[in-house]
Amino acid sequence: MKIVIIGLGTIGRTILKNLSGEEHTVTIIDEDKRIVEELIEKYDVLGVVGNGASMEIQNEARVRDSDLVIVLTQSDEINILACLVAKKVGAKNTIARVRNPDYRKQIAVMKDDLGIAMVVNPEQETANEIFNIINLPSVNQIEHFAKGRVSLVEIVAENDCSLIGETLISIGKKLTTKVLICAVQRGDEVIIPAGNFKIQEGDRIHFTANAKSLGDFLSEANLVKSPFKNIMIVGGGRIGYYLADSLKKKKYAVKLVENDP
Repeated sequence: MKIVIIGLGTIGRTILKNLSGEEHTVTIIDEDKRIVEELIEKYDVLGVVGNGASMEIQNEARVRDSDLVIVLTQSDEINILACLVAKKVGAKNTIARVRNPDYRKQIAVMKDDLGIAMVVNPEQETANEIFNIINLPSVNQIEHFAKGRVSLVEIVAENDCSLIGETLISIGKKLTTKVLICAVQRGDEVIIPAGNFKIQEGDRIHFTANAKSLGDFLSEANLVKSPFKNIMIVGGGRIGYYLADSLKKKKYAVKLVENDP
């Protein structure tokens, strides 16, 4: 795949590092000549120095031949414009980092019109992860798929968990709510369990469930902890904004501490 990365900050460098061993043809664009030269040397990629939203620079980087353009500069406006230009010159797909809360709703509505295949918002993703932990305190980690209809969940079998000592077969007979246990992490070992696999205390259990079944399963398995009620957020940056916005819709008592009025 031919990939162009515009903007080589922390996220851009991380993506470049992950792509470098995947046999993709990668071209990087950044206004900082030193960064471009350093990364060309380190990862054996092509590089162009300049403004990634400029059509001239994109033509020099042969964006028109690319399968994917990922735009990750510090400016949301430049990221959106760079995607528009990339689609205009012929790029097949574009991804933009857009972090400003003011753009959140309109970007979702205008994504197709702007030619952006995906919008990435690291601060909102972080806030969503914190919100999931608050909303389901018994869950260690949760990922949502199919627009929130299906969840991939990680729980820990603690000493009062009713799953301990049960096999997957007996769990299916004991509990009326059905979920699919995909994997179990036991220490450093990851196990894909068969029907006779027995859950032990301390196991990290990964399972999938639809949104409706998740709460019922946690309740049946004695995994529901007391919900949080009063929450303090220290810091009113973008993550604090997104988190407070989500929490207020669930009627939590939220207090925000921020030194900037």
